[in-house]
Formats: sequence, structure tokens, C-alpha cells
Amino acid sequence: MGNARVNRGERTKIWTEHSAGGVVFRRTQNGILVGLIKDSHGKWTFAKGRIEKGETPAEAAVRETTEEMGLKKLRLISFLGRTSIWFKDRYEHVGEKVNKFITYFLMETAPEESGRPEGRERVYAIKWVLYRDLPEKIGYKNTAAVAKKAVTQIDIFYGKH
Repeated sequence: MGNARVNRGERTKIWTEHSAGGVVFRRTQNGILVGLIKDSHGKWTFAKGRIEKGETPAEAAVRETTEEMGLKKLRLISFLGRTSIWFKDRYEHVGEKVNKFITYFLMETAPEESGRPEGRERVYAIKWVLYRDLPEKIGYKNTAAVAKKAVTQIDIFYGKH
């Protein structure tokens, strides 16, 4: 999972994890749509996962987004930013604290790609929303800034739609 350290005076380990993910959009006749995944907490968010040894954050972001969303045609557009979250692990080190640092990238997929949720990756649904509505559709406050930057970059690269 990452590096662990033990707090002084506590028995709880704190794990550090480095992940990368993608904010994926596609240009359709109905406008520019961004894909969201429904995670194991029932919230809408972006695909993300651990950076493996020897991978760059960009490589990990493309691999994880491909795995979680079932998209075959991804093109990396730009860096969006980094965020971090704290949570109690439910799967590998049950009950222990994790500090996850996530690097996000903007990606484009083909208009005909809609993806398929990958249950083994704990992705239970995929939905596509108009890119301008993205910030209000995100289920986590810590990714709101990433969502807003994605909207701004889509406006810059593809004109206001």
C-alpha cells in the first residue's frame, strides 16, 4: 500500500499512498461530457488508483482509468493538480489510517466510448455529465478544485460550449 509509520504514544499505523487518476471527457453531439464513477462509498468521483513501482503518475492515471472505467481509447491532455485525503482503510489494513496523495490528469476518449464499470476495482456505475455541471456532481469536497480546473481547461482547449 505504501509506507507506514507509527505515531508516538499510539499503536495506530499511518499508511502513505500515492495514486493517480483521470478526469475523462468526450465530445459528442450533445456537448462535452465528463465521466464519473460510483465508488464503494456510493459517491460520484473520478477513476484513480495506486502508482506502481516504475510508473510515472501519468502512466498510472491512464492505466487506472482504463481499468476502472473500461475505456480503450484514452489521450492524455494535461495535468490538473494534486489533492490528498485521509481515511480509515476497509480492505488491506482494516481500521488503520491512510494518507493518500492523488495526482489528476485531464484525458479525452472517443465520442463513442461509454465505458463499463469494473466491479473488481470497486466501481459500481459510470455516468456522463455535461462538463459545465461537473463541480456540482462530484461527491467529495477534496476533488471539487480538480473538477473546476477540468472545466476551465476544457473551456481553454475547446472553447466554451
